[in-house]
Amino acid sequence: MAWTGRAPRLDIDPGTNLILPGLRPDSTTVWLDADSADQSQRYKAFLRGPGGTMPGVCLVSADGVHFTRATATSDLGDRSTIFYNPFRKKWVYSIRSFDGRRNRHYRECDDFLQGAVWGREEELGWLRPDCLDLPEEAIGFEPQLYNLDAVGYESLLLGLYQNHLGPENDACERGGFPKLTELQLAFSRDGFHFSRPVRDQAFLPAARQAGAWDRGYVQSVGGVCLIHGDELWFYYIGFAGDESNRNTDWTLNGMYSGACTGLATLRRDGFASLEAAQRPAALLTRPLVCESRPFLYVNAAVAPEGWLRAEVQDAQGHPLEGYGLDDCLPLQGDGCQLRLSWKGHPELRLGETPFRLRFALKSASLYAFWLGDEGGESHGAHAAGRTR
Repeated sequence: MAWTGRAPRLDIDPGTNLILPGLRPDSTTVWLDADSADQSQRYKAFLRGPGGTMPGVCLVSADGVHFTRATATSDLGDRSTIFYNPFRKKWVYSIRSFDGRRNRHYRECDDFLQGAVWGREEELGWLRPDCLDLPEEAIGFEPQLYNLDAVGYESLLLGLYQNHLGPENDACERGGFPKLTELQLAFSRDGFHFSRPVRDQAFLPAARQAGAWDRGYVQSVGGVCLIHGDELWFYYIGFAGDESNRNTDWTLNGMYSGACTGLATLRRDGFASLEAAQRPAALLTRPLVCESRPFLYVNAAVAPEGWLRAEVQDAQGHPLEGYGLDDCLPLQGDGCQLRLSWKGHPELRLGETPFRLRFALKSASLYAFWLGDEGGESHGAHAAGRTR
């Protein structure tokens, strides 16, 4: 059928926007590789068909449309994905594994195509649910880990952990409704050890109600999120299901009907904040070193009656002369890139000397801080890309 919507018509399958006709992937990651020295491999794609254990396929492209050099991977489970660790310059396979419960194995490599084949001994047991993952009371299914996607964001790896709350596929097929999965936030400093500080509520939940477009089977997309101005944009997938469709062919069954893509937005750096009401609050950092970025920035929201200040201390906790709290010009306003300065000292020139920052605030929210250049750049990782 000819494409009649607003999407572009491409030259691969004339009259359509198909770029890989004939493939039916169950799990897909397309990655814009900003570190690629080879512009013919600027885009990386990993695809894995539905069901069982079998190879996936890796492809590369210069423009994100015309993909070549298809390379089969080693065998892996469905709903496996990939991500890139920009801090260690490693490609990571987030491999679906099963030992009675769904969990993840880890495989990393230096080269996307050359590393597509590996021995089983090169896979590491990685992530699985634990005693803090509680079942959905109405279902009673022991939680399982369905997928983990991750991306470099500023100084860490930001992950979306897909929590599977049941029921199993056979029950969903009989009822024509999607399995219940939803997304929790996960964070890592090295790309292997992830923490999930919030377990009692999902970051991107399933609606659970019949008729909702995201009733269940909520999934992340490769790259996790984009930086769009002062917001983070999270594209994700949800399924409505179709309880009137009890087809015995699981590929046609209503449990996989009504798939849609949604967009959730969040204030940039808005995962958590230090909150201060009328009573002032304070935050003291661990010792830091930053050689060549002389300006201190914060992402903060300060009420008209409030303020935010910062003090620069040595590693032992003594204020540096001219950089005490009383020397800091009180900051007000709401912004994702606000610069702090001190009387007569707009810059920090600390070289390799360790220092601490002590923030004090009243009627304010502090989301993030960093040392940057004149334009506010932190020179951290930019998630799946920055649009403006």
